[in-house]
Amino acid sequence: MLHAVLMLSTLYLAPEYLPTYAWRLTKPIGPLDAPLVTEKLPDDQPDYWVATITECFEDLRDFINILRSFKERDLVVESPFMGHAIYKAAWAGECLQCSP
Repeated sequence: MLHAVLMLSTLYLAPEYLPTYAWRLTKPIGPLDAPLVTEKLPDDQPDYWVATITECFEDLRDFINILRSFKERDLVVESPFMGHAIYKAAWAGECLQCSP
């Protein structure tokens, strides 16, 4: 459950990094919907959006690995919270194709 909380916190605190229709993008470029980030990226971090979305997906990957280990052991965690966490993980997984 704690890993689900960590993954959900990461994905809900950084929703602008996960565009709804990511298959149109070649790489993460920041928010596509309002409020847009109008400030210029720092010169020392040209791949800021890529690094940020990579961090989000590391948490997502850890959570999915835990779910796989549960399945291998025939363990089932049934709760509305875990159902929502799995749904959010599946939704965020769609954005993997725009991550380098």
